[in-house]
Amino acid sequence: MFFIAVIIFSIIFILANVYIYKRLLMKIPFLFQHKRYTKIFIIILSLMQTSFLIFRADDEFNNTIYTIFAHSFAITYSLFFITIFADILGFCIKFYIKKTSKMPLKGEKRRTVKVFFNLALLIFGFCFVLKGWSNATSIPDIKTLDLFLPKLEKDLKMVMISDTHFGKNLNEKFLKGIVEKINSLNPDFVVIVGDFVDTKPEDLEYISGINEIKAQIFYSLGNHEYYRGLEGILNLLKQKTKINILINDSIDIGALNIAGIADLTGLRFNDTNFAPDINKTVSKLNLSKASILLAHQPKTVLNYDVGAFDLVLSGHTHAGQVFPFGFLVKQNQGFLHGLYDLNEKTKLYVSSGAGFWGLSMRYLAKSEIVLFNLKAK
Repeated sequence: MFFIAVIIFSIIFILANVYIYKRLLMKIPFLFQHKRYTKIFIIILSLMQTSFLIFRADDEFNNTIYTIFAHSFAITYSLFFITIFADILGFCIKFYIKKTSKMPLKGEKRRTVKVFFNLALLIFGFCFVLKGWSNATSIPDIKTLDLFLPKLEKDLKMVMISDTHFGKNLNEKFLKGIVEKINSLNPDFVVIVGDFVDTKPEDLEYISGINEIKAQIFYSLGNHEYYRGLEGILNLLKQKTKINILINDSIDIGALNIAGIADLTGLRFNDTNFAPDINKTVSKLNLSKASILLAHQPKTVLNYDVGAFDLVLSGHTHAGQVFPFGFLVKQNQGFLHGLYDLNEKTKLYVSSGAGFWGLSMRYLAKSEIVLFNLKAK
């Protein structure tokens, strides 16, 4: 299945690169005159993308090369949509000429305008690329939400992050930026809702930097922790950090309960210790108090009864990360991003995540750190 997926996605990106080459790049005189080098660029771009798809999960893949290759997809993505726009506009102009028998511009003036138009599209496309990289790798903005929890004993400030994917692309510098931004909010406690790390434990020595957060931290598992050697990651977090790890467990922190359920990925493993168990998660709740559940994949609420909780926090979707993949994500998860009412009592919030996965880009799916102003009765 892995190699089938690699072949399919490689073919898609190769065809997209060929389309860009023929329909956009070859219409710019300078690039046409040096089409041999332009063709070499397209071939190298395709090889980088195919190599990334094949070796992405290999922890021995050099970090710098990994980052460069991951960034290559933004070039194809941006220029592909720019080329589509140019072709649609060209079709509309031809349709207008055919219907009206009028040529807006003729001769040398027409050729000059066409050249400058295609060049402008190319420049805009690379600005689009830079924006995609910036969206993915910059420290997220703060999103603030006010929520009323009927059983809450006092007002609290809670910060939520998810999907930081600390690893080859996002590492120590990104962690420091996240910590500084969280501390600037002065929260009462912080929750990390899965996919905290995304590489082997040996490459995560800097993860102790999370201890600089000046508040209690509660953490639930995401699917990528399972992929990277769950027991090794948990041992690292226990040894190096002050994080409270919640696996089918809950803690009464005074004003409310914080619970965390194992990720649905645990169902694919034979170790029952790391498979989701809602009954075990609920068993320790103080039912007289408000309760918050950390459940990485939002479709957890479709598989289990979460009626004991006032608020469920999820991530995983990245809000699609790259348009138009949000439609597929919502089809798979049932939710995409934002606040949902599950019933009269229980709300679900799905974060777009603080980091990114795989391809180094975000389009129409802004990353976020979420500040919840939890209001008591």
